Amino acid sequence: MLVPFLVFAAALVGGATSLLARWSERRLHVALALSTGTFLGAVFLHLLPDVGGRGTATRMHAGELHARAAGAEASSGHDHLPIETELPIQAPHGHGDTFLWLWVLAGVLLVHTVEAVFLRTTEREEVSRHRSVSLVTMVGVSVHAASAGLGLSALDAGGALSTSFVVAFLTHKAFESFAMVNVFLLAHFSRARIAAILFLFALVTPACMLAGNPFFSGAGADALDIVTALAAGTFLYVCVAELLPEVFHHPEDNLAKFVFLAAGIALSVVLVRFGA
Repeated sequence: MLVPFLVFAAALVGGATSLLARWSERRLHVALALSTGTFLGAVFLHLLPDVGGRGTATRMHAGELHARAAGAEASSGHDHLPIETELPIQAPHGHGDTFLWLWVLAGVLLVHTVEAVFLRTTEREEVSRHRSVSLVTMVGVSVHAASAGLGLSALDAGGALSTSFVVAFLTHKAFESFAMVNVFLLAHFSRARIAAILFLFALVTPACMLAGNPFFSGAGADALDIVTALAAGTFLYVCVAELLPEVFHHPEDNLAKFVFLAAGIALSVVLVRFGA
């Protein structure tokens, strides 16, 4: 029960850091560059490689099952083959995990559809654009937060939650909330409304952690693979199509933005090394 509480607290602290600060819009864009860098690093160094790894593991597991069945059939016929031919474990090949990558694509299209159908406006005012970006960001990070909660539940059940991993994940969670609050501030939402959104968002990962055991007993690991791929697609879209253009929406402070973006990517490299 301690880890879900720590995750909830980290999300609140990260968001409150931005919410309580009285920053100008220019400083909010620079701060958003740091969070966007951590997100980009997480997408390309962790989420997408994780999807590829899950596809490889699935293919190898299927190959092992096929090999065991073939070996059992040969043994039942008293036609013993050499070990290396009796259990021909299939090597990974290039297109075996297409199914999971289709779910990544589905995640991209899901967030784009939400934006295009429900959030896109014809107004040219900057506040309207910021509102669209903030809501799309909330959808993307919420799907990712749910996936992370289910994954943490599985790791916790397997006793794989080390202290370094938990600290790295809490840091990532704080930056996630920090970025989400930033875009809502840029959209001129009231602070009371942002606080309510932050509280609900902070509950997503802990709630999915606590719901993890019933989820796995009913749906299994294959469903987690799909949720992970879907989260990777949503996060990819939010980073590349929403947050990155928002950071460089104005030409001011571009050098500072690039520096903070690079710092965020470097931070993400460190966090990924600890498994966040």
